[in-house]
Amino acid sequence: MRSYLSIIFMVIVTMVLISCAPGAGQRFPKDDIYLSKLEQARQGVSSNNEWEPYFWEVDGITMTLVPSGCFMMGGGKAIETPIHEVCLTEPYWFDVTEVSNAAFDRFGEAGEVSNNTNPNYPRENIKYSEAAAFCEARGGRMPTEAEWEYAGRGPDSLTYPWGNEFDNTLFNFCDRNCTIIPLHQDPDADDGYATTAPVDAFPDAASWVGALGMAGNVYEMVSDWYSPNYYSESPRDNPTGPESGRRHVVKGSCWGCPKERGYLSHRDRSEVPPSEGEVRSIFVGFRCVIPIPKE
Repeated sequence: MRSYLSIIFMVIVTMVLISCAPGAGQRFPKDDIYLSKLEQARQGVSSNNEWEPYFWEVDGITMTLVPSGCFMMGGGKAIETPIHEVCLTEPYWFDVTEVSNAAFDRFGEAGEVSNNTNPNYPRENIKYSEAAAFCEARGGRMPTEAEWEYAGRGPDSLTYPWGNEFDNTLFNFCDRNCTIIPLHQDPDADDGYATTAPVDAFPDAASWVGALGMAGNVYEMVSDWYSPNYYSESPRDNPTGPESGRRHVVKGSCWGCPKERGYLSHRDRSEVPPSEGEVRSIFVGFRCVIPIPKE
């Protein structure tokens, strides 16, 4: 009898643990306000001002709901052309900030620590596989390049998270405090940080869905493999990048970058990995997406 009761007890404990695990169970609201918002998100929007940001804390990490819609993706650099229409046909949850050191320590594991280990600063110096595993532990995944750019630009296809006019007081780049790459330094600017900034710095630079830090601080890894010619062959709906590659796309800009890179269509690629293994960079962080299941 004792053995049987022990088995029952272990089953109950296991079920409780599973229900409390990141990525398990119902973690999003089901009230009328949310259901109405979700219905609007599924119907989609055609301009940024049609959408009022909606936030929810998921396992202690604040996310924002991104509605479906279309935008003009791409920019002026050769690898950002041709500018083309992209449509995201399903809404999704998107991390409001870059993943912080504190958030990563809750659910993630990595072989090395960040260059800046302050809890509220972005988790950088990380492999792609470590970042992807963290997102999966939360029940999500890495964003696609299109999802990332759309969360910053919206249907209005804005140049910067805050609008179309450049403002070097709204993001972290290589200013007078930044000495790591003298060629990138702007001696006349002072954003207050020599390296990374807190993930919630520059609140006035929030995107149309309320996402922060999309113009600078750290480059952000996305799931797409990098190809300089992908935009010429990208599908209109829900593009996910080439089927294979050696390097992933990184989006946004970074604390060691010149201010001219702080626009949303800016794309680059991770460093060339060794023949075996992956690369890390103190200039690169990430954030996650949680898809919304179709009902």
